[in-house]
Amino acid sequence: MKKCNVCQAVLEDGVNFCTNCGSSSFSPIAEETPAIVPAPVYGPGPAEIPAPGANPYQMPVVPQKAPKKANTGLIIGLGAGGAAVLIAVIVLLCTVVLNPVRQFTKSLDEGNYLKAAEIFDERIEDDAKKYQKVYTVVQGRAEELLQQYRDEMISYDAVVSELYGIEMTEVLGYAIYDIFDEVETLNYCRETYAYAEESFNSGMYEDAIYYCRQIAGYDFEHTQDAESLLAEAMSCYRDAVISEARGYMEETWYDTAIMLLQDALYVLPDDAAIMNEITACMNAEHTYTMQMFIDEARAYADMGDYPGALACIDYYIAEYPEETVLQAERNQLVTAFETYVAEESLRLAKAGEFQHAVSLAESGLTYFTSARVTELVAVYKSHIPVLLSEMEMFQNDTEGGSWASKTHKVNDYLEDNYGNKYKSSLTAGCGSITYLVNFKYQTLSGIVAFPKGLESDNARSSATLTIYGDGEQIAQFAGVHSGTAPEEFTLDISKYERVSLKWTCEGYNIWLDWGDFATIFDGQFIPIPVDLP
Repeated sequence: MKKCNVCQAVLEDGVNFCTNCGSSSFSPIAEETPAIVPAPVYGPGPAEIPAPGANPYQMPVVPQKAPKKANTGLIIGLGAGGAAVLIAVIVLLCTVVLNPVRQFTKSLDEGNYLKAAEIFDERIEDDAKKYQKVYTVVQGRAEELLQQYRDEMISYDAVVSELYGIEMTEVLGYAIYDIFDEVETLNYCRETYAYAEESFNSGMYEDAIYYCRQIAGYDFEHTQDAESLLAEAMSCYRDAVISEARGYMEETWYDTAIMLLQDALYVLPDDAAIMNEITACMNAEHTYTMQMFIDEARAYADMGDYPGALACIDYYIAEYPEETVLQAERNQLVTAFETYVAEESLRLAKAGEFQHAVSLAESGLTYFTSARVTELVAVYKSHIPVLLSEMEMFQNDTEGGSWASKTHKVNDYLEDNYGNKYKSSLTAGCGSITYLVNFKYQTLSGIVAFPKGLESDNARSSATLTIYGDGEQIAQFAGVHSGTAPEEFTLDISKYERVSLKWTCEGYNIWLDWGDFATIFDGQFIPIPVDLP
């Protein structure tokens, strides 16, 4: 037996907690020495011995005995010892057998939670004092289990099993769930941290970050380790993502790289390094795109198709009007186009292909302004005859007929009355046409003939063509009618600023508008040639 050092309750040796106060501090109880009780005396007393000389055969006279006095010493001795034993038995009975708190504790110690729950339900729950005692015991037991699990002295399965048993007793009520929660939280943190370590060691940094974040802020034995692991996993993940993105950029897979980096921001929100890498990637993609546009335009230029090159670059400029690199490329293309036009047209002109040279130079001038090329066009044209039908008219006074409209005709007639065919023609019903030749042309030549398909009669008997140089008559073709033969002419006009062609008609037609009888076929001005540079 032992007694509680706190409340002095008598307890059995196998008890670990005081059933009265829950204390675990005990002292042994010394056993009492039982009192010595005198043995009873039997046989006759002194009065019963016969006197000397008495007749031995005579029946002895038995005196009346006085009433016996009780042996009070014996009774007292026997009563004190028996009482102590009886009290001890009663105490033992009450402590071990009849005390429900002790029975509950004993069942709890033995792991018999069903019996403990039964005792609590039947004999303790409604007794506030007893309830408090077992509550203290059970609470201490649960907290001790929790601490053992914290210290990793017992496994998760073992602590959960014990706590389920304690829950079965219903002593702690909802308070047991706080301990359950702490055990579950601690177990979750330990398992999650293990997953984080395993993921990190396997190079699965994103998973490691996820697991570390799941236990961030929890207090357990690996809290600081988890924080360090999270920082390291974030660093490794960042480096890995940036390295992979740069690999895609080297392959010009910019969209893939940007998508990868943007996804990484879900793992590392607002990460400065990743956002800077996204900016760099987008800039690289933009630069690459602009270079693709430039290369496409240059491909046309390399084939000598500068109009195609400029059309290409202008398309992209319309799409990216603020992009200075495209504007700069266009300027370079224009400069290259001008150089090409000047050099190539001069080469053609020196080969005698003046018309081709003019066409090339004039096409270039539609894309750029160049005094040099403009001068070259004038030089080239000085070597090319200009058809009257294509020469710009300085003045046109050919109105006539019933509608008072312009009567001149260009290329309406390409065959004369003798069946000769021509490339061009110029005529007018009446009136005059003036050209500003400005002393730049050497000659005016052509053929005056009656067009096929027309007829002359009394009303329209003939037409006359007169040619003037600065008002001075330099040629006349009079009385041209259906029977007149074609007449070729070449006139020196080098000293004239203006050359005029005037048609008049003979007959009684009131409008006098058949000057086209005297049509000029293949008429042309021959320029005064300028030496090529």
